[in-house]
Amino acid sequence: MADISDVANALVSACAAAIYPGGASASVTGANTRVYYGWPVAENLDNDGAAGIVNVSVFASTNMTKLTTRYPIDWGAMVTVPTVTLTATLSGQVITLGGTGGAGQNFGILAGNTAYIHSVTASDTPGTVAAAFAAALGAVGVTASGDAITFPASLPVYAARVGAVGQWLGEMRRQEQGFLVTVFAPTPALRDATAAAIDGALAGVNWLTLADGSSGRLLYHSSRSDDKPGVATVWRRTLTYTVEYATTQAFAAAQLLFMGLTVTADGSAVNMPPGNLMPSTIIQI
Repeated sequence: MADISDVANALVSACAAAIYPGGASASVTGANTRVYYGWPVAENLDNDGAAGIVNVSVFASTNMTKLTTRYPIDWGAMVTVPTVTLTATLSGQVITLGGTGGAGQNFGILAGNTAYIHSVTASDTPGTVAAAFAAALGAVGVTASGDAITFPASLPVYAARVGAVGQWLGEMRRQEQGFLVTVFAPTPALRDATAAAIDGALAGVNWLTLADGSSGRLLYHSSRSDDKPGVATVWRRTLTYTVEYATTQAFAAAQLLFMGLTVTADGSAVNMPPGNLMPSTIIQI
């Protein structure tokens, strides 16, 4: 779930990329620059100003928040889909496993009118998965040899499949929040150069990618200089932006393993539209 700190940190990253487009190389202004989330400490600003260091603060404005929810709850965005690394090959009554294990996968066998499902773990191998089926179903004649699982003829096997378990993201609420991107510089020239670099870079950013996989809509609002009289080491420019973003909830969503199968005359199973052969029972292995 993205919250105000995730949005602020995304802005920090965007500002840092504007000042340090080459990463660890020198800044675009030539001055050492700190970019961070939160309001600076006055003493630190004075010390940094004396040392020629620029500060860029990203801070949420207290009087620029509004609710912008205008749609029903939407569960329509899948943000992660793990790679399937386990493989399964069916030949008659024998299922041969291959590849590697790994969390975020389900392995299933459709035998008779029952689907047998195993949630693959990070420590699983093809051999341990096969052994788990034999241990759970040994009483009905299921055996395992290495990476192969054999079902008795009394339990005709129609399909063996592996699917991923992804993550769906649902939008519960939407809000708009104002953020102050404030440059504190030791000279007016550094203030202007730093602010111009940030403003120019963010002008080309329409969406901020947030930590939960959602995005926030970035819009420019205003700009002002606010220098403190008599404080020669602090020259300030504030760029104000608004970000509209969603408050989300996530839940696991498994790929469908068995749906719409039909049994041919030789007993094999092929993909067909829904409604032909569906398991009436699901057993977790």
